Amino acid sequence: MMERKKSFFILLNFIFSLIFCLKAYGEVLTEQKIKNFTYHLAFGERLVKLKDGKYEAGSKPEDFIRVYIDKFSIKDLDGDGVNDAVVILVGNYGGSGGFYELTALISKDDKLVQTNLLCLKVRG
Repeated sequence: MMERKKSFFILLNFIFSLIFCLKAYGEVLTEQKIKNFTYHLAFGERLVKLKDGKYEAGSKPEDFIRVYIDKFSIKDLDGDGVNDAVVILVGNYGGSGGFYELTALISKDDKLVQTNLLCLKVRG
């Protein structure tokens, strides 16, 4: 009986330690968070909230916009022990070309913060 009680307290201590560590390091960065993040775009100079890695709005060429994630990678970019992400976005604004933008999502104070964008190329 005493051994069972001791095992219970060890398990309870482990659970509380795990909860504390997760709180200390913020939320875990996941593919779902990257694919559903609100991104600032350089070419469109606007904010777009992706859903499952995509965003589309407008019906006429003048107001059409399609944005999607081309590639992403999750790594600790700033050496703080918390995962961040590098994301390549592709935007189409009604023409035949696509605009590639590179950005990073940095985990800071339990939030994701987008860095400045770097325009990579236009695909036409």
